[in-house]
Amino acid sequence: MLPNFSFVFDPSTVIRHESENYIGQVIVWESKQMEFEIFNIHTTERLLWNYIEKVPDQPNFDNILKTYFNNEGVS
Repeated sequence: MLPNFSFVFDPSTVIRHESENYIGQVIVWESKQMEFEIFNIHTTERLLWNYIEKVPDQPNFDNILKTYFNNEGVS
């Protein structure tokens, strides 16, 4: 008998950026949730993390991701 797991299927799109010192990723789920983060590869310190419960229907990703793309090392 299989365990009773309940989960919500929520497909996503993931974009990863890597440089010599940093790794970053942006995840947007079909449910309109969004998360982005940047880590220092050498120290594993999380330099940035942001979670958005619901992205607007007509999102301005330039504005939403401004803090992500303005961080040194991720481009």
